[in-house]
Amino acid sequence: MFQVVYANFINFVLIGIIIFSLIIFYAYYYRKEESKVLFKLALIITLTIGLIATLTILLVYTFQNSVTAALIIYPFGFLSLILLTLYSNKIVSKQAEHLRNLSHKKEKAEMKLGESLEQLNRSQIIFNALIEQSPVPMAFASPDGTIFNFNDACRELLGIEEMPELKPGRNLFEFDKPWTDMDEEGNPIPTEELPLALSLKGIKTDGKEIMCKRSDGSLRWELVHGLPVYDDNHNLLAGFIIFPDITKLKNIEKKLRESEEKYRLITENANDLIALLNEKYEHIFINESAYLKMLGYSKQDMLGKTRLDLVHPDDFRKTINSLKTGFEHGEGTVEIRLKHREGHFLWFEFKGTKFTDSEGNFIGLLIGRDITSRKEAKQRLKKSEEKYRNAYERENFYKDLFAHDMNNILQAMLMSLEMCKINTKFNSKPLDLPELIETYENQVKRAARLVENVLKFSEIKESGKLVKKVNLIEYLVDAINSLIQSVENKKINILREIEFEEIPIMANDLLTDVFENILHNAVKYNNNNVIEIVIKASKVIKLDKEFYKVEFIDNGVGIPDFKKKTIFNRGLQKERSVSGLGLGLSLVKNILDNYNSKIFVKNKDPNDYSKGSNFILFFPTHIEISN
Repeated sequence: MFQVVYANFINFVLIGIIIFSLIIFYAYYYRKEESKVLFKLALIITLTIGLIATLTILLVYTFQNSVTAALIIYPFGFLSLILLTLYSNKIVSKQAEHLRNLSHKKEKAEMKLGESLEQLNRSQIIFNALIEQSPVPMAFASPDGTIFNFNDACRELLGIEEMPELKPGRNLFEFDKPWTDMDEEGNPIPTEELPLALSLKGIKTDGKEIMCKRSDGSLRWELVHGLPVYDDNHNLLAGFIIFPDITKLKNIEKKLRESEEKYRLITENANDLIALLNEKYEHIFINESAYLKMLGYSKQDMLGKTRLDLVHPDDFRKTINSLKTGFEHGEGTVEIRLKHREGHFLWFEFKGTKFTDSEGNFIGLLIGRDITSRKEAKQRLKKSEEKYRNAYERENFYKDLFAHDMNNILQAMLMSLEMCKINTKFNSKPLDLPELIETYENQVKRAARLVENVLKFSEIKESGKLVKKVNLIEYLVDAINSLIQSVENKKINILREIEFEEIPIMANDLLTDVFENILHNAVKYNNNNVIEIVIKASKVIKLDKEFYKVEFIDNGVGIPDFKKKTIFNRGLQKERSVSGLGLGLSLVKNILDNYNSKIFVKNKDPNDYSKGSNFILFFPTHIEISN
């Protein structure tokens, strides 16, 4: 019995080993995912068979009875078979689920792959359409130099649109091109140095200007950009170039250069000053040759600076206002004086125009013409006209003066003679000889005074009188003493309100005539029993300049307002008597003009001219007197 059991054991073991070996061979040979499951199943079956066989041997050996061993082992074996079946079913079900999942994933992958291929195909179509329809010339070459794509814009630029035989597929380095690529100087560029060839070497080109000479001889300019194309592993896939047509731009640049050169020659050879100023009035351009020739300044002296320090002080305010007006309204004209490097001033007439540069900044264009000769000629003409006009006026003045005033004097003397003759003929009453002599004496003095004033007036008008530094107080005292001595039958009160011991001014001996004339008028045209004259002196500032102010305030008959404007112009007055205000005050004004001084007349009482007059004189404290 034992031998039978042992033989069954051996059979079980052999069958398990055979099954296990077959499964292992299948799993190793095919190496599929399901082989892992079969391997687990074979292992379990083999171990189960081995376990049953081992238990069978142990039971037979223990009980020495095969029936008893069978009664024990068969239920156990049946239960193991049920468990093994259940476990195997679970494994098989799990494997089936796994296979279904794999099948589903495969279907999704295949669907996604189909979509990707479709999208790739669509992208390729769009990419090709973009290249073909792009107005910018493009070309592509494979790493071996084969040109596999270029668009119609490329054909048009290179002049090969009428050459259908030129298709993609030609090799860049073996291609006999119908056009020539040249540099800016017109030298041919070797194929190996072109941007497309360089891109196949991994070299990038940024905006290289290349001149293309087409088969018909015409020239086109290209702005070429070359770029190597790599994959994710940095393997070179292709070379790519894009080269827009910049022929129009180059032609514009050429014309601009020619225009700039032409205008540079014009500005550099112009006889006028030409300058560009920014909104800060700084020079950003000058035609240096003209500035050197006319004013002695170079670009280094002018550029980046306003140079308002070159403007004559009297023209500074006018210059600033003109610049402001020009930038506000777009144009303007001004005549100013500019300082030469050597120190003298020259007259220029500037005309300005505003424009906007490429960056939106306002720029002022100034063109200045030297008008010094014109100004001097105009000044000479003006002086000449003034000279002849004054000579004509003097002639008429002297003629009217002698015809009128001397006639009055002679008429008075003639009347005295007539009275003398009548008295002698009819002996009506004795002659008052002293009175007659006094009358003649007064008329002779009047005639002498007239001649004296005319000579002084002529001396001032024709040649001018040189001035020197004098003390005004001394001449004022002499005039007051002269007045007191010449007037004996009138009471005169003269009040001096002068805080200065000395008033230095530029004048001459005619200053006494100025004061005497004003003082005598204050006495002569006064109907009061007591004549009052107040003389004041002070220092004042007018128009940023310092003056001595001298006032003569009287209580005379006054001067109406309508006569104040003409009282110092002898030629405009109708009353031409030497004893009147006309010649005297005209003489006073001309003397003061020679001192660069001024005279005005106002009312003593602002509301009533008949209360008296106030003659006001202004003498500069520091002045340069021109001859």
